[in-house]
Order: sequence, then structure tokens, then C-alpha cells
Amino acid sequence: LKVLADKGILMAVGNEYRLQTREGAEWDNDFRTRVQRIQSDDVTIQFNRDNALYGKVDAIVSSMKVVQGAAKEARRFATSRDQTPPAVTGSDIPVWIHDGFSSSEKDFLDQARTAGVDSPILFVFIPRQHADDLRRAIVEEEAAKQTLEAKGSPESDGGKDARKSMESRRSNASDEKKRLVAEIVGNTKVFQGAGSELLESSLVDRIKAGAEAALTSAASETAHFSRPPALI
Repeated sequence: LKVLADKGILMAVGNEYRLQTREGAEWDNDFRTRVQRIQSDDVTIQFNRDNALYGKVDAIVSSMKVVQGAAKEARRFATSRDQTPPAVTGSDIPVWIHDGFSSSEKDFLDQARTAGVDSPILFVFIPRQHADDLRRAIVEEEAAKQTLEAKGSPESDGGKDARKSMESRRSNASDEKKRLVAEIVGNTKVFQGAGSELLESSLVDRIKAGAEAALTSAASETAHFSRPPALI
């Protein structure tokens, strides 16, 4: 049934498969035309991929609370995606993020090694995994979204079914993209200065361990951190 739906012979509406209608065929043709166009649009695909991957990492980092000392003074993470290392201010924990879809892990690791053991920077690298599947999910989600926006809200029963089918396509592609992004981000690597990799079981734990080390490193260079950090 899925194969027939992929060929446009049937249309999927929620968990059901129905015979293709004239209106459904028009929506399907519009969708397939948009898929072909988006597949060759590397800028749009990269923009969507970066938003998904970096957005997931940012959500994890921003959800973490870091406090230090008896006064429980809050320390925040300062994330950066620049090509050059972030500045070390002495008050924030710098988190430098790159990804394997647009950069080399080896080059990024070399940057961590060059920074040295006293660097408080956390070097966070999102691996290049499931590249083809993620690209396909991004393309299909965007194509379905554009089709829905272009076709609007039809009045006929056939048009309504066609819209429901396209909404199912968008939802399925979105769910697949989220699943892939969660798996990729879950495998994100975290390095300290000098290139030492943190091997805790989850990304949250890896960043927490790195934050503790970063605050300790900063404490050796500045009076801002006079006590061992506490992480929540």
C-alpha cells in the first residue's frame, strides 16, 4: 500500500489508504514537482538541516542550569557557530558548535588540540549521520508544506481528502526528520581543550562534565571562579 501511495496510485489519509481522485492526483503532481525542485536546492536543504540540528543542540544547552559557589551564582552557556573560536570572557562558558555536514571533524579536533588544556571552551561536534534519509525527510516536509500553502483549503470532498493526504505526508516527513535529528544529536561529541573527548552516556552529561571542567579551568585564570562549581 505504501509503495502504491508513493507512486500516486493510492493516497494516504491518516492511517488509511484510499483510491486516488482527480483532485488528489493534482495535489500529488504539485508535490512531486516541488520535490524535484527542492532536491536541487542545496541552500534550502542546508538551512532546514542546520535549523533542525543546531536548534536541537541549543534546546539541550539552554535547558541546563549551571551555578557556582555558596552564592549559587548562575553561569550561562554562550554558544557559537562561527568559523573562528569564540572569545573567552571569564564569566560565560563558551560552547563552539560545528557539524560534519559542512565541516571536518579532524579540523575541528585540531582546533581543540591547539586551544590547549587550559581552554574553557567546549568543542561540540554534530556527526554526519543518516545524510540521505535526513535530506529526503527535509525535502518531503518542505514540498508538502509548500503544496498545502499553494493549494489552500478546497471545498469539494475530493479536495478535502487531497489536503488531508498532503497533511499526512507533511506530518510523516516531519516525524521522520525529528527522529533522525534526535539520533544524530544524541551521538554528538564533546571535546575539551587539547582534544580530550568526554565519554559520558548522554549529551547532557557530556556537556555537564565539560562545563565543570571549563569553570575549573577558568578559575585557574580569573578570580571570577573562586569555588568549585555546582551543576544542576
